[in-house]
Amino acid sequence: MQNDLSKEVMDVAEEQGLEVSLVDEAEFRSLITRIEGEFLDNRRTFPLWERMRDPKAQQAPDAWRSLDELIGNRKIVIFFEQDRDKRAVLLASGKDASQVLSECTGFVFYLTDLSGSYLVAFNDHDMLLSLGDL
Repeated sequence: MQNDLSKEVMDVAEEQGLEVSLVDEAEFRSLITRIEGEFLDNRRTFPLWERMRDPKAQQAPDAWRSLDELIGNRKIVIFFEQDRDKRAVLLASGKDASQVLSECTGFVFYLTDLSGSYLVAFNDHDMLLSLGDL
């Protein structure tokens, strides 16, 4: 179902009383264009994490729990494979992302900030991949 992942993230965040909103569609498209130019190779393949240029990698089933340390108090955009969900969600911090994701079903997700200064991916192989200004 399209947009089910963003809805799940939004619902969990709201249940936990966290600050959460959808990212404007035009702003998100612009952000994806910046990320593609900065962090991804030109292949048009999915999943997106396979296109990341020489990321730092950590393999562990719960590696995403380190998002608080990795991202800190910066606002965070969470998004998904575009064939699963074309929307993006804005959370207040890495801590909030860890808290929300701990209550969600497992899925591939991507994180960045509103300026696209970094890209973090957590894939279905329990790999946390990162590039950029972290």
